[in-house]
Amino acid sequence: MSEVQLPITPETQVAALLDAYPNLEAVLIEIAPAFKNLRNPVLRRTIAKVATLDRAAKVAGVPPRELVAKLRDAAGQPVEAGAVEPTASAPSYAPLGCHAPDQPSCDWLSESQITETIDADALLAEGVSPVGKVLSVARALPSDATLSVTVSFRPIPLIETLQQQGFRTYCRENNAGTCELFVSNDTK
Repeated sequence: MSEVQLPITPETQVAALLDAYPNLEAVLIEIAPAFKNLRNPVLRRTIAKVATLDRAAKVAGVPPRELVAKLRDAAGQPVEAGAVEPTASAPSYAPLGCHAPDQPSCDWLSESQITETIDADALLAEGVSPVGKVLSVARALPSDATLSVTVSFRPIPLIETLQQQGFRTYCRENNAGTCELFVSNDTK
């Protein structure tokens, strides 16, 4: 059998990786517990089909080079020398914190202004993608209100989507590795 192996690179889609190498699901979860969400059929059908390993690494807070190197090693593919060593440059994954274009501080965040909360993990457990609900609620927020979204992983794709639509966001990690994302549509 001369089957061509899927090359594992930062551009490899997560769903394609898991289709080609089902045993790598356990390796992903070992690297970052946030990847346990890949067991959710909604995430597997939606986000995993479009998310690359580069983006998945950002969600998990793992340097992409390290993630790819560990997966290549587990799949029996050659690993670039030094691929798991940290690079001298800043990490390429998005840090937690304020994500407001042209506004480095999060002066706008007042937890007393939280008027809506969404549990993204509960929606995923029900088989519902939380992106639509978060966008719908965020669009309806009064300018002095804040939305709080709890989720068990870094919601980098959601943060990027919200920013592209003009929302301000702040994400922080709570105990047990869960994240809380605050969203405001007040752009003043």
